[in-house]
Amino acid sequence: MRLGHPLFSGALPFRAPALFGLLLLAAPVAQAQSLGLSVNGSCEVGACPPATPLAVDTSAFVPYAFTITEENGDSYGFAGQIGEQDLNGATSLPGSMAITITYLGNAAGGPSRGTSFTTHVFYDFTANTSGSYALVADTGGSFSGGIGDGTSVTGLWTFDGTIQSSTFGPFVPPESFYQSETDNVPAPADGVLTADVLTTVVFGAGSPVGSIIAVGAAPADVLAAAVLPGARSVQVGSDATVFATMLNANTVAMTDCQVSLRPSAPADLQLTYQTTDPATNALIGTPNTPATITPGGAQTFLLDFHATSAFTVSDLPLFFDCDDTNPAADIAGVNTIDLLFSATPIPDIIALAATATNDGTIHVAGGNGAFAVATVDVGAAGDLTVSADTGTADLPASIELCQTTATGQCLSPPSAAVPVSFASEDTPTFSIFVSSSAAIPFAPGSSRVFVRFKDGGGASHGSTSVAVTTD
Repeated sequence: MRLGHPLFSGALPFRAPALFGLLLLAAPVAQAQSLGLSVNGSCEVGACPPATPLAVDTSAFVPYAFTITEENGDSYGFAGQIGEQDLNGATSLPGSMAITITYLGNAAGGPSRGTSFTTHVFYDFTANTSGSYALVADTGGSFSGGIGDGTSVTGLWTFDGTIQSSTFGPFVPPESFYQSETDNVPAPADGVLTADVLTTVVFGAGSPVGSIIAVGAAPADVLAAAVLPGARSVQVGSDATVFATMLNANTVAMTDCQVSLRPSAPADLQLTYQTTDPATNALIGTPNTPATITPGGAQTFLLDFHATSAFTVSDLPLFFDCDDTNPAADIAGVNTIDLLFSATPIPDIIALAATATNDGTIHVAGGNGAFAVATVDVGAAGDLTVSADTGTADLPASIELCQTTATGQCLSPPSAAVPVSFASEDTPTFSIFVSSSAAIPFAPGSSRVFVRFKDGGGASHGSTSVAVTTD
């Protein structure tokens, strides 16, 4: 779905973000009380209904992962992300929705007995009070895993309490599905526009363990993006650089692909982008020159951030865009970045995680798993605390870590946090140990383990992450 003022018809869509397992930063969620997700009437994420509207030129993205166990003993994992943005002075109100429901099994280990879920996604925006908004309401998704007979998905949209769309569906397996319609929505007189998405998901009896219903995906969402590392901390006057990748999942080339700052970025922040050779990361082309991405291909970039004053910004969304397609959906911790510009020299930790399967994912087998993190301090010396967590997602996992020797042996027993005195150009390594008490479905956009490097005031000086699953 898309909401746009008549003068700004190119608003972003309400659609599902691409999810993939890169090693990236978690980011705190801004204004999470402006949106929410309930399942069968129980509020699971954010506020249901929202407590406050999203402020102009800000954004809110909430990744989540939780499990619901039915009275009959069947368990289902919910994972994904909901998000919204208020852009261009409240003339464009885009949002995103991704809901992946996975049948996790029951005590007997058998197929599902069948159930239904009513999911309700709430959005509150600060809007203009005159004219109207162009609206594209849509529902899309897919089925996988040999899902049982009787499965279906039905969607309905309301705005300011009024049903705005036709009933989408019911959609049934095995094909993926997508339906949309366009209309106009009057600007609200009170300056607050509410958008609600009601989806009824019927999980058919006989569905095997691991079968999935994904809601929110749409055919037009063919551009995805990621950045690495997800955090930089530098002294004012120095540039903070990260690498970015844009992925084209379309069957045709994408043209005029570029990266820019959002209106919500600090006024003092400047961004320069330049294409790089994906094989070597060497700079190619010229700064701030758009690229063409081949069908099914990728283009890498160097992003250079510069500022002349000290500030800290967390979960900074970037605008990854190409002609004739939807911009890449914002995924907190995947294509957002934390930046710290300091008046004095500070530690700047570049961290890289490595998993046993070398796919950016820790597969917790038998309830336990581990991965390694290598670091280098490219900034000044300083005392930091290294810790690990699952971000905003409430995962059934416990995490400990330790600093290691060159051969991978713990220097001290694993714990929740490890104090480390970094010297400039120091390269300490760490092992992170993860144990699970229940199933964690594969949802790399939301089910992640983050390793963070923070100073005594809680400011981030580096981070990395891996996806986590028990699959």
